[in-house]
Amino acid sequence: MAAGALEAFLTPVQMKKNRPGVQLTVLCAPDALEAMEQALWTHTSTLGIRRALWQRSKLAREHRTVQTQWGQVRLKVAS
Repeated sequence: MAAGALEAFLTPVQMKKNRPGVQLTVLCAPDALEAMEQALWTHTSTLGIRRALWQRSKLAREHRTVQTQWGQVRLKVAS
């Protein structure tokens, strides 16, 4: 995340010959691609990286704090 990832997650997968593996998926902005690849080469044992260009849509959102009986709670409000 420090290298510029918007999101990163692991997915258990089955590799060749039924071997267990883990797929690391990283989403980043195009301008963070080089830093992201460098982080993957440095911090993983991968021998290859697959890339795809995806479009992203997102709602406008704002952060609010509301008072509850348990104290203040931070919320995201999307519209």
